[in-house]
Parts: sequence; C-alpha cells; structure tokens
Amino acid sequence: NQRIDQRSAAAKLQLEEDDATPPSFFCPITQEVMVDPVMCADGHTYERHAIERWLQEHRTSPKTNAMLPNSSVIPNHSLRNAIEE
Repeated sequence: NQRIDQRSAAAKLQLEEDDATPPSFFCPITQEVMVDPVMCADGHTYERHAIERWLQEHRTSPKTNAMLPNSSVIPNHSLRNAIEE
C-alpha cells in the first residue's frame, strides 16, 4: 500500500508540473492534483482530506456556497483512474 502511495505521489507531482493537465484533475480547495477524489452532495469532486476538513466547519459547498443536503462523500473512481493513467 505504501508503494502505491509513493507511485501516486510521484504521478501527482508530474501532473502538477504539466501544463496540459486537465483542470478537472485539480481540487477546487487545494488547487493540487487529486490523489483520492470524492464527490460531494453538490456534485463537485474534491480531494478527500480537503472536503472532509471543510465539512467539519461548514454546511455549504466550497465551490458554490449553496447549502448542502448532507455531508456524505463518495469515491470518484472514474476520475481517480483517469488521473492515474
């Protein structure tokens, strides 16, 4: 598992330095390429640790400022796979 994390970190660094990296790969909160993207109730995707920290203090979307119906997050496997390719 640590080997996968190291590979993900190396891939993330390479993507952040590449000007052709799609904007959807970047977390709206951290402005960094996501490693563990999750979808929030607002329909937007964020880095897990960033949105979980946000949701500890807010009940609104960090992207739209609209009230969220809940604070659950679900893994965005499709985006994670695209980032890892």
